[in-house]
Amino acid sequence: MDIKFDETAHKIVQVTITYTHKPEDDDRIDNLLTLQLSNFRYFKLFKKNLQALATLDTLSKIYSANCFHCIRCISNDVKSIYEKEFSALAGDIQKILTDGHGIPLFHVERVGPSIAYWAPKFRIHETDWNNVKDIIAKGDSCESLGLFYQLWIMMEESRSRNTFLPIERNHYLIEENDDEYELLQSYDFMPQDLTFPLLPTPLKFLQQPKDDSQTSANIQFVLWLFPPVYVTDTVAKEIEDLAGFFGSRIMTDDPKSLSLEQLLISDIVPPAKMTRGSTMDVSWEKKFEDSPYTQIYTLDIKHTNAKKIERIPFIYPFQIFSFIEILRQQLVYNALFQSCFNSSTYCPQRISSQSSAANFEVNSNTTKVKVKVQATNPPHLLSVSFQLPDIMVDVLLQITILRDCQPYVISQNPLWEDKGNTDTVLTQTLQLCHDVPDLVKWILKSSINNFKSVKEDVLMEI
Repeated sequence: MDIKFDETAHKIVQVTITYTHKPEDDDRIDNLLTLQLSNFRYFKLFKKNLQALATLDTLSKIYSANCFHCIRCISNDVKSIYEKEFSALAGDIQKILTDGHGIPLFHVERVGPSIAYWAPKFRIHETDWNNVKDIIAKGDSCESLGLFYQLWIMMEESRSRNTFLPIERNHYLIEENDDEYELLQSYDFMPQDLTFPLLPTPLKFLQQPKDDSQTSANIQFVLWLFPPVYVTDTVAKEIEDLAGFFGSRIMTDDPKSLSLEQLLISDIVPPAKMTRGSTMDVSWEKKFEDSPYTQIYTLDIKHTNAKKIERIPFIYPFQIFSFIEILRQQLVYNALFQSCFNSSTYCPQRISSQSSAANFEVNSNTTKVKVKVQATNPPHLLSVSFQLPDIMVDVLLQITILRDCQPYVISQNPLWEDKGNTDTVLTQTLQLCHDVPDLVKWILKSSINNFKSVKEDVLMEI
């Protein structure tokens, strides 16, 4: 590594890296490293990027596979699939972020390819998507995307040997202009074409060359998750099975052995209260300026065993979308849970189980509405129940998160005659915000207004 320093201006002018195998985008890499080394705030990123480049270069020396070429193959596929989804959706990159393969980033903060694959709803609503689209087209850095959940694609040494593409082939995805017969002579294909929700036609992928003598190595691809994601044990096992790797190579046990419910509020509740059996013995209140009701949230205790996912090793690029789908489903569940239990709803005073019922019992003389949340089957099902004030009617909401990563609401409320239409409206409302208190507020307002209207009609008839 060469560092050019301007002694007059007292600043770093240029960082230049020399490799065994020169990468295609070395100018962009040098510019990124120069920017990061010039600013102390980015020094950790600079160090991480330098370590990643050193790993790629070292592995390329040890083994016959060229890691920079392998990363380029993945980058080409990521870019090509994004362009296909962009074309199919007429440039709707927000939908690509939430439903597709994600938005590709190249040498933005981290060297090599990254994928922005999910963001909280509030972040999506505040993003200027036309501006983001222009920035992506230019290949520039975008601060908005830096706030999204990202996967960073790198390589590392592995215990088992894997086979990669030779230098003459620079992408796994089979394009229309590829000679399929010629490829059949030299490569193994995926046994079936793969379909994806945003693409009108299936995609075909190569698996590996039939002659692997020059491209086989103890190396594997790895996805680094920024930020890490808390998942249930079941989801962690699903990721393991899909990746083909097991144990600590993927998942991390929390040192405090906290449950999923505890992990999702671990940045809010003081550590002294983070013991099993007492996590939710605190008050969680949500108030709205345009609503007379204060929502008091309690969790029907269930300790869901959980893991923290920071990295996912993999072999083939077509595995990435399946990982993204699994992570998105968990993230939607986590977002719904945290919409009830977060820093803005947390009240530090501790409440005892004996006094909670007395303090928060709903009756006609209070504006407090007690909302019970049940972690029924994370990350697939979350239950919410409460009682409408004044009219004392129970409402039960079953929120299902499917693999399309959208929440769907099934309700029980005797006041709603057209249940099918009501569930559709509730689902649309929740899908817009991923916020349970907002949904409860909407139900309180519409149900009370509806009840008052019915009551007035009855009185007029009398």
